[in-house]
Amino acid sequence: MSGALSDEAVFAPEFTFRRGALLILLGCVTASSVVSLILTPLFRFETFDVVGLALIVVKSAGLLLWLWRRPRAFHVVGAVELTLEVVGGLVKFAALLFVDRLSYGLGSYSLWLPLMYVVAALVLPARQALLLCTVLYAALLGMGVAFFASNLSGARDLALYGNALVQLYVMHAAFIAGLALLGRLRDAYVQAVRSARHHERLANVDALTGLPNRRQLTSWLQAELAAARGVAGAVSVVALDLDHFKGVNDAFGHDVGDEVLRLASTTMRATLREGDLFGRWGGEEFLMILPGCDLIGAQEIALRLQAALARVAHPRVGRVTVSCGVAEARPTDDAGTLLQRADRALYAAKDAGRDRVRALV
Repeated sequence: MSGALSDEAVFAPEFTFRRGALLILLGCVTASSVVSLILTPLFRFETFDVVGLALIVVKSAGLLLWLWRRPRAFHVVGAVELTLEVVGGLVKFAALLFVDRLSYGLGSYSLWLPLMYVVAALVLPARQALLLCTVLYAALLGMGVAFFASNLSGARDLALYGNALVQLYVMHAAFIAGLALLGRLRDAYVQAVRSARHHERLANVDALTGLPNRRQLTSWLQAELAAARGVAGAVSVVALDLDHFKGVNDAFGHDVGDEVLRLASTTMRATLREGDLFGRWGGEEFLMILPGCDLIGAQEIALRLQAALARVAHPRVGRVTVSCGVAEARPTDDAGTLLQRADRALYAAKDAGRDRVRALV
């Protein structure tokens, strides 16, 4: 069980569900234990029980805080909580049957035993969780059989413990079956979320280059303009077009053309600042969205991009150049008007001989 998780795992829907559920469980255990401590004078708990409740509060609150602040520690926190639940549950149950010999039956602690199964279902994969729950159930059942088979049991014990034990075992079996069913439903839910995210990603990603596509870029641009709230110079865009790309396809074929597109997109993406947005607009056209960048800054980025492309060459095609049209958002601009100016600037760069940067305020 690994204690560290990758970024992809941390944001996976199944992990989000498991971590959230474990946080809720730890929070509920902490809160209920605190309430029990507050009510101690009313119920006249034994000193041992009070100390035990205090330790549960410290343990649960500590694990809750750890998991809240360190999501990647989920497996470690889960392993600690599961181990404490299993060991504590089995030991306490054995003590109730063979040592404490309570006059009123199994005692209130037996009500908390199903937490072992819940934690196992949250921390472990479905099959492992079901296997562990089955083993724990068998251990509890074995203790009950050993209790009645021992010399300690008699008519009094049978009357005192028999009905409670039978109901406990039936309830635990139903609990395990319910968790198994919920596990299957959870897996179906997670698979549905994964599928939806996958299809959403495909709808917003260009299959050839792996870059965001026109749909995603349009959505980003609209969001950036809305966030800027009509402030001049808050957003600039750079429309880019690979020069003479049709000639590359005609001379070398579309497979080589695809290689050129991938090489150019990788090179251009490497020139971006943190927070800049870049994608394939269509064909040999690309678009940069530059938040917090005025016209001069956007021109500098476009020139840096051209210089980066000049340093690389395709093995067969050689150096590829790009024409750039730069436009800065006006307070009254929407996505359409801003892109129209960038497009006009791009055509001005082409008319000037290509491999140029032209700008329109």
